[in-house]
Amino acid sequence: MQDLFLIAKGECECYVRDENKRERFVSVLVTGQHFGEIAFLTSNKRTATIQTKNYSTLGKLAANHFKDLCRIYPDMKSRLRSSLHLYKDHYKEWQKTQLQNVAYFQDLSLDCIEYLNYKINHIDYDEGEIIFKNAEPIDYLYILANGEVEVYVTTADEDLLLDTFKVNGSLMGQFTILDSGRPITYSARTISQVSMLRLSIHEIEKCAENFKELQMSLRRVRERLNASEWPILDYQINRKSPRIGALLEETKFEGLKLLQQGVNKLLKVQKYKRKKAFKFKDLIAFLKKHHQEKVNHANEEQLALI
Repeated sequence: MQDLFLIAKGECECYVRDENKRERFVSVLVTGQHFGEIAFLTSNKRTATIQTKNYSTLGKLAANHFKDLCRIYPDMKSRLRSSLHLYKDHYKEWQKTQLQNVAYFQDLSLDCIEYLNYKINHIDYDEGEIIFKNAEPIDYLYILANGEVEVYVTTADEDLLLDTFKVNGSLMGQFTILDSGRPITYSARTISQVSMLRLSIHEIEKCAENFKELQMSLRRVRERLNASEWPILDYQINRKSPRIGALLEETKFEGLKLLQQGVNKLLKVQKYKRKKAFKFKDLIAFLKKHHQEKVNHANEEQLALI
């Protein structure tokens, strides 16, 4: 259902899924606002769930009527498309950061990344499932969203393990897909339930038709690939955790201060470990003793008055 909706009266709540597939509340849409334009413009599946908060009246604009309006108002579609990056969709923002790790996407404009962001497919794999095999041509760039994947080569009857992906953001196939005659040089298999972001070379080429910057970036990478006749192990592992990564990217990174904080934390842990465990029965005994001391003190004061 590729329709655009406008709120004539009432309020609607907007929810989106994060990278862990949990529904998150984003905002309340009020009279005069609209929703559904992302699927409307990109021909993709809906990216948000809209729920009425109270009695609401909505207007619906079908795709064929939208085309008629665009003929009357030529800038309507471009204005809607330029506002896509304003959405506070946590999952889409996370996807964009993953796209910018791809070698030929790193210096692209926000509009180009936004276009590619809505062309990504989210694929789920079961444990033990083959994603692709060595020597096969591949048409997709893969980005690990969740789970664990192992990459290996098969020699005779034995699988030789090359690496294991455990951290989100690890990449597979970013260079191989740029050369249609170059097969992948390893196999990939899931070792847990896995969620993968997948972007086809067809969608990348289609985007390049609209963005010259991407055309130039792809051309530079292809020239380097063609100049080398060596086979490549086309994967990139993200080994650092997000917290450590953010810390290392800080402009004012003080290694000595970080070390001192770590040592102080260890000393505190050891200090608390040496303390005797405090049990509930000890608390009751303490309260009883405290109460008895108060009673004895009151009795002593009364005897003194007599």
